[in-house]
Amino acid sequence: MTVVVRNASAKDAVAMHAVRTRVKENVLSHPDAIALADYERLTGQEGEGVVCEHDGVIVGFAIAEVATANVWALFVDPAHERKGIGRALQDALFKAMKRRGLASLWLTTERGTRAEGFYRASGWVECENASSGDARFERSIG
Repeated sequence: MTVVVRNASAKDAVAMHAVRTRVKENVLSHPDAIALADYERLTGQEGEGVVCEHDGVIVGFAIAEVATANVWALFVDPAHERKGIGRALQDALFKAMKRRGLASLWLTTERGTRAEGFYRASGWVECENASSGDARFERSIG
C-alpha cells in the first residue's frame, strides 16, 4: 500500500470531484453544484490544493483560496476515513498556504458532523456562526 500526498493540479479536478460526491457528510445538494472549473481555478493562481493518493488513486483532497484565506474543501473518501489522511492533507495545505504568505485560515462546516469534531481536535477555534448556520472556524498556521 502506497500513500502519497502531493500538490494538486487542474488535471486532478475530475478525481477530486468524484471524492467530493461520495462523502456522507456535508453532502452537495446537487452533484453539479460545483463545477470542475472551480477545482481548476483554485488549484492554480487563485489557490493551493493537495491530494492524497492510495496506490495511484486520489482518495482525499484539500483546497484553499489565497485571496480569502478560506479552506474551500477538505474531503476524504469514506472508504479511507480514519487513516490519518485528513490530518496529512491539512498539514500539507498549511505548508502550502504559509509559503503563499498566509498566517491563518478559516472555514465553515456543518454542525454536529465528524468534520466539526476533526477541526476542533486539530486546533481550529470556533469564532462565530456562519450566515448559513454552519460553524465557522479559524486557525493560525504561522
